[in-house]
Amino acid sequence: NQQRRPMNNYLVRAASMEGVRATIASLGGDADAVFRRAGLTDQELDPQSWLSYDRFLTLLEDAARATHCPPSGLLLSGQQGINALGPVGFVIQQAPDIRSALLELTRHFVHHNQGANVDLRVNKGIAQWQFSCKLQGRFPVRQQEDLAAGIGINLMRLLSIPKWSPEAVHFPHAPPENLRPYRRVFDCRLVFN
Repeated sequence: NQQRRPMNNYLVRAASMEGVRATIASLGGDADAVFRRAGLTDQELDPQSWLSYDRFLTLLEDAARATHCPPSGLLLSGQQGINALGPVGFVIQQAPDIRSALLELTRHFVHHNQGANVDLRVNKGIAQWQFSCKLQGRFPVRQQEDLAAGIGINLMRLLSIPKWSPEAVHFPHAPPENLRPYRRVFDCRLVFN
């Protein structure tokens, strides 16, 4: 009888770390210190390896504190392209249309991040793409939420037209003091809480 790993020990591909060091440095932070506090080794940062999702979440939140930049997860999304999704990104790019691409992302996302769910719902011609973290309430997830929203916009702009914007983006967290970075990235109605 094979032992199952605990369901809260989720993994994420280390490719999710793409651009983290550069973003921290560009915001005046000490990337080495942030990575040290997260206990991440160089071996774990090989893009093909997997790392603990809770350490990834903690690192994102620590980076925001260390740089005094609440939207650092959002800014990081500008550093991450479809290649960060590895094989999942390849599958998305091979889809015949946007709906198929988003359905493939939904179906295969677990091969990139085991600690989150993505979902696509279409109702009356309106598509709603959702990202939810399985560790909500147990680990800080605000930076991950912002990162996922930014990556979602990047994907849609890659798959459709570069200046595409959604009708609205809904965030589970409270509104930040400075909305300018959010308005610049999303160019649409922003809903918080």
